[in-house]
Amino acid sequence: MNEFTFDSKVRRYRYASGSRSGQFVSNKAIVELVEKYMVQQRLNVATLTDDLLSDRITVDAWQSGVASNLKSLHINAYSLGRGGIGRLDSSDTASLESRLESEFAYLDKFAEDIEGGNLSDANIRNRATLYPDASYSQWQLGRQAAAVDSGEEFEIWDSPDDSASCADCLAKSQLGWQPVGTLGVPGASVKCLSRCRCTKRFGRDRSGGEVGIIIGSRDGWTL
Repeated sequence: MNEFTFDSKVRRYRYASGSRSGQFVSNKAIVELVEKYMVQQRLNVATLTDDLLSDRITVDAWQSGVASNLKSLHINAYSLGRGGIGRLDSSDTASLESRLESEFAYLDKFAEDIEGGNLSDANIRNRATLYPDASYSQWQLGRQAAAVDSGEEFEIWDSPDDSASCADCLAKSQLGWQPVGTLGVPGASVKCLSRCRCTKRFGRDRSGGEVGIIIGSRDGWTL
């Protein structure tokens, strides 16, 4: 398994050892890493849900298992964007705790609906598989925190493929450069939610000067 180090000056990962030591990790490699992790989390949740629907575990056990997966997902996805778990500070921890509180509240309601017999097996499976999709927005939140830490003050929203963008994304893309945090988070604060693969760029002025950074794209995640 390759080991990476984070170069805070350019906010990119480098290989830490081997023949490519010191070289930047490719965009494709980061994409594959995050996508692989998301797939694994979906499989974990799907297995728990199969066990629930086959009466091998209780609703409480299912909820506890899903909550554990959600906690790992949010921390790891955010940390990847931030530059590693060792770079998380108190504000990062507070952000993660707030997001997890919201997710756990939704999970409580989900568990109540299951116990109440309000959902079909198909509905339960479909709804459960949506939780791991939070990786995208959490990864971007981590990237935003890293950008702010580097002195970036402005952001711009890009929707490169208008035909695939929702109305929210298109509206945000018309706003131009705004103070960081104004436009929300691709994958979370728009109607297309986890289907969103729009782009946010950061800069130290409203022209995107100095070290502006792209943190997402419709064809895959980029650095």
